[in-house]
Amino acid sequence: MAVRARANWEGGNNLKHHLWWHRGLYHFERREFDEVLALYDRNFRNLASPLTQTQPDMYIDVQNAASMLFRLERQGVDVGSRWNELADKAEGRIGDCLSTFTLPHWMMALTAAGRWDAVERMLEGMRTFVTAGAGTAVPIVASAASAALR
Repeated sequence: MAVRARANWEGGNNLKHHLWWHRGLYHFERREFDEVLALYDRNFRNLASPLTQTQPDMYIDVQNAASMLFRLERQGVDVGSRWNELADKAEGRIGDCLSTFTLPHWMMALTAAGRWDAVERMLEGMRTFVTAGAGTAVPIVASAASAALR
C-alpha cells in the first residue's frame, strides 16, 4: 500500500498532499469519514505545515481540499468551518482565471461558505477574462458555475 512509502514523501513538494488526498479517498469509499477529516487536517490540508504556509492557495491543494469537502458534505458529514479558510483564499483569487480547473473549486468554496457577493464578483471576473479573449476553457467554466447557482 502507498502509505508504506510515505517516508519517501517527506521533504517533497505538494504532491505529497495529493497522495494523502488519495489515501483520504480510500477511507471515503469505506465510509470512514472521521479518518478522512483527520487526514484532511493532518496531512493534505494541514494549515500548520511549512508547504501549506508557503503556498496556502496552491492549485492542487485547493482542488484536493474543496473536492473532498464537497464529497463529505454530499454524504451528510459536518465539515465544520473548513470551507471558510478556502473561501478566504478564493476571494483573493477573484479575477485570476489562469488555472481553469481550479475555478470551480474556488466557486465551491465561496458558495459553501455562503459568500454570494464574492461568487458574483468571481463570475464577473470570469466574464471579463472571456471578453478579453484570454482563455478558451473559461467560458465553459463560467457557464457551468452560473448554471449551478440557479
